[in-house]
Amino acid sequence: MLIGVLAVVVAGCKSDAQRPADPAPKKKQEKSYKDLRGEARGKRMLAEARKCVIGPRDGRVHACRIACELVHSNSCYYLGRHLERGDGVARDLGKAMKRYLQGCDGGSGLACRGAAELVQHGRGVKVDPARAKTLFKRGRDYCRVHCGQGHVPSCVALGEMFAAGDGGAVNKRAAALFLQRACANKSEAGCAALKRLAK
Repeated sequence: MLIGVLAVVVAGCKSDAQRPADPAPKKKQEKSYKDLRGEARGKRMLAEARKCVIGPRDGRVHACRIACELVHSNSCYYLGRHLERGDGVARDLGKAMKRYLQGCDGGSGLACRGAAELVQHGRGVKVDPARAKTLFKRGRDYCRVHCGQGHVPSCVALGEMFAAGDGGAVNKRAAALFLQRACANKSEAGCAALKRLAK
């Protein structure tokens, strides 16, 4: 009887030894300093981009400049527009063009359109119809993507470019489609452009 009990205990010890060890609990992966800096930079960029568009009027140019330097492409567009119009900052078409191109290279259709208009009319730069057409086409392509993602100003710009034939053939039907989308999202500019199109 005693021998049988010992045999069972020994067998149990062997089976415990043969079982794989429990996996060590996974440590929570800590974020690196670089990751934390990247997150902080991204949060600041978005905060400044918001102020650039809807912040206090006297602080918009400063916010646009910071967000643009943090590589928010649409903020580069808004900064370019301030510089082009002399709105809250000294008017400077050369600097406006630089910011528009920076935004365009970052994927802002609005910025591509801003640059194209300066080139088309020779405002601060040499008139160059071929370059203007290329910039307008890039603007159309980027605005189509952003409008599809719900960016209403891109829908307005895209509708206006189709209506004017900027970057390609005039297409009133496509213009109406994108402007209706903007107007349905309570864009005053979109509704106004849609009324002009209907005349």
